[in-house]
Amino acid sequence: MLVCWCAGVITAYGTPLDTTSTDSTGQTKRRAARELRVALDVGWVMGISAPEFFADYRVLLGGTVSGFDIPTAVNFNVSSFLIRDAPIGLSVGYYKAVVRETYDYDPDRYPAPTGPLQSVTQDLQLTVIPAMLTMDYFPFERQFTTYVGAGIGFAATHVFWEEVISQSTEPGARQSGVRYDEWQIAPAFMMKAGISLGFDKKLALRTRAGIYVEAGYLHVPISGPYFEQTGKTLAVDVPRTTGDYDVQAGGVILRVGFSLLLTGN
Repeated sequence: MLVCWCAGVITAYGTPLDTTSTDSTGQTKRRAARELRVALDVGWVMGISAPEFFADYRVLLGGTVSGFDIPTAVNFNVSSFLIRDAPIGLSVGYYKAVVRETYDYDPDRYPAPTGPLQSVTQDLQLTVIPAMLTMDYFPFERQFTTYVGAGIGFAATHVFWEEVISQSTEPGARQSGVRYDEWQIAPAFMMKAGISLGFDKKLALRTRAGIYVEAGYLHVPISGPYFEQTGKTLAVDVPRTTGDYDVQAGGVILRVGFSLLLTGN
């Protein structure tokens, strides 16, 4: 499971304020103002999952890591309260998870030796750019309020893998090279909930500042023959490396930031 911790700067046009009107019977009716919400956050992503890939990575290549590092993430969102208490908009994000390590591959240490002792530098990068249609729901009209939301869309993903290997003339020696370099479009889904706290301002002001804390889950499943070219460089034939490996590029998301409310009234 991927866990994303985002601490950032958020600019948001937030919870709607009611305007009122009177119908022909003299009764007061409520309608939602059309506020605009813009958000920008910066943070960290943790726990991208690719268990089968990294199992083979450690056994066949002698690597030491079991997953990607914690990348920095940014996200931009713009939405409007087209429905009372429920802003609808578009969210676009970006993060890059990497594996970079240098180690000495000693085939005598592993159950599937694939060559002589060599120095290996791995550079594996996973770039994710999710773009989703989002909708939030603010059930309370007050300065301190909770909310929930969801998003659906697509993510552009790029997997890049390069190995730099020391030269050797011994049998089974592996050569340096780019093993994988492909873009892919994958579905993206998100669920979230948060707490919004506005700063002390008069309700009549057109703009009001605040902060919010948000937790959610992003699901971005991808798969591909990431090990195929690497498998061809091994001294032994490993058939499973020609197949697809699954990667979960989403997970739990935590965000903290600032907000700005434009009431539109």
